[in-house]
Amino acid sequence: MNITIKKSNGENEKTRAVWFPIEEENLYKICSEIGIEMTTASNCYIENSMDRNFLEILYNKNCNIDELNYLMKRLDGFSQKEIERFYAVSFSESPKTMAELINLSFNLHCYSLVSDFNNLEKVGKDLYLTEKQAVSTKELDELDGESYAMDVIKNNPNPIITPYGVLYKNSNVPEQVYNGKQFPPYLWKETIAAVQLTAKGENEYIYLPCSDIEVEKALMRLETPYLHDCEVAIDSNSFPDSILNVVSASTTPVTKVATLNNLAKRYSEMGSHNIIHFEKLIDYVKPRTIDEVFALAESMYEFELFDGIKNAESYGRYMICESGHFEYDPNLEEYIDFKRYGQMKMVQEDGAFSNEGYIIYHGFNQKLANLLFENLGIMIPEEMEINQNQIIRGIKLE
Repeated sequence: MNITIKKSNGENEKTRAVWFPIEEENLYKICSEIGIEMTTASNCYIENSMDRNFLEILYNKNCNIDELNYLMKRLDGFSQKEIERFYAVSFSESPKTMAELINLSFNLHCYSLVSDFNNLEKVGKDLYLTEKQAVSTKELDELDGESYAMDVIKNNPNPIITPYGVLYKNSNVPEQVYNGKQFPPYLWKETIAAVQLTAKGENEYIYLPCSDIEVEKALMRLETPYLHDCEVAIDSNSFPDSILNVVSASTTPVTKVATLNNLAKRYSEMGSHNIIHFEKLIDYVKPRTIDEVFALAESMYEFELFDGIKNAESYGRYMICESGHFEYDPNLEEYIDFKRYGQMKMVQEDGAFSNEGYIIYHGFNQKLANLLFENLGIMIPEEMEINQNQIIRGIKLE
């Protein structure tokens, strides 16, 4: 949503049209440009918006820009029907603060909105689904929607007429989800992990990968200046246990958040196909420290993995029959020594068998030398790395 904001209701204040919701780093830059300070108090003024329905609620109002952005994240995830219900309830309840609007966004299931009474069967089923929130298809099919709609109409003596339709309160009780300080958990976009920070009995969430400003704002809302004063817990994540187990529980909060954030950045850069390869690689190699995990991430494309291949014969059979390197004739199978071919090929490679299958390493990363040797018996010749660097330097000089 395009909203024009400025620092305060002053004549000479700089204005800026901003598309909300907005990434935190971009929001911080805009705030710096027009002089909006980072605080939990009101720090911006809403001057205009392309959405007239939104202006009916917050036109000429002071608010906190982070609360505004959070509310826009909530609305960004709503369907058109939910948006209309949000505006209808706002019209009815006349919320005075941004905190009330945020709480309203979590309590739409407490209200039902009807804009068309022509099909009472459909109206009744929509009313029922809104109140119950989740029902089976069979239950909804068997419901007498018309009778249910008539009951709702008769038992609501004071329906509220709004520009968006007729609003009915149902049996659900509104809850205060937002306390006016710490934002409730909400996944606005796809993230690798959500981390809960706890201080003074309150919780705040950061969504990884994130920028430094997001951590600073989370600490501001927790009213604590230092991350090491917080308890850090992973609320949800896309990491396998094999990686999380390496992140020690005894790690300091600062190191833990930095490590998880760096991992999340690596994951977001990989893409789904490469993530599968990386996680398989972790299972093959079994890194012991987070530095080894990052070293594997740096060199992941230098590994070949052959799932389920546990001996020289199965490796030779795979290479001859399935790899596509040979024109294989099944009629000649009894004349082929698969085991010998597998052994000969393995002699030419830096490879080893693990519990997961056969692994080949084509690189010279000395950070991985101890890990690959101790866990798999693969040796990385140090002189080969030196020779390779000399060749590269020679090419640059030429």
